[in-house]
Parts: sequence; structure tokens; C-alpha cells
Amino acid sequence: MVSGSLEAFERIAHAWSLSEDERVKLLGIRDIAELRRLRGEPSSALPTEVLERIEALLQVYQAINILLQQPARAHAWMRKPNRAPAFGGKSAMNLMLDQGVDGIRSVRSYLQAEVWAS
Repeated sequence: MVSGSLEAFERIAHAWSLSEDERVKLLGIRDIAELRRLRGEPSSALPTEVLERIEALLQVYQAINILLQQPARAHAWMRKPNRAPAFGGKSAMNLMLDQGVDGIRSVRSYLQAEVWAS
């Protein structure tokens, strides 16, 4: 049984077509074996950093879906290169994978600002 937080993350991972390696990187864990072990834990037993990353990724997911309003477009946007200064030509996904929690926070902040501006 997957915990509620990881279940939400897995739905996002499916929507964004994340590989197992990408899932591991976004959660900031060692390897796929650790992910499999965490899947058996209740949300309350997950490491704080993992929970924080999941929360931020949920906020990214919500914001991009609010902005683009079509799931297919929102999911595709995550992997498209972006010219906004915050991205430096990288896609949101590459920024998050390359910069870890700082990249996730950067994408979240950018998208939330866009939501507020719209």
C-alpha cells in the first residue's frame, strides 16, 4: 500500500511520464530501492524533506494546470525549454532534476507568480 503523499506523487509522476530515476531525483532519495521501501510507509513516517518536496511538486502541478487548463498541455509544458529568465532555456523538469529542491522551489515560485498575475 502506498502512503497518501506518495500516492499523490505517483499520480503526478504518471501524468508527467517520469522515469524511476527521475522520481528518485525529484524526491531527493538514494535509489529506487529506497523509493520502494518508502511506498510501504505511512505518510507520517516519510522523511520531512521528502514530504516537503512532494508538497512543492503538488503545488507545481496545481499551478501549471490552473494556468494551462488542459492537462495534456500542462504536462507537455513541464518538458519544453523555457525562455523565462528563471529557467535559463531549460525545461521546468530539467531545472527541477538538475537543481533538486532549489529547482523545485524555483519552478513553484515562478508558476505561482504567474497564477497570481493571471
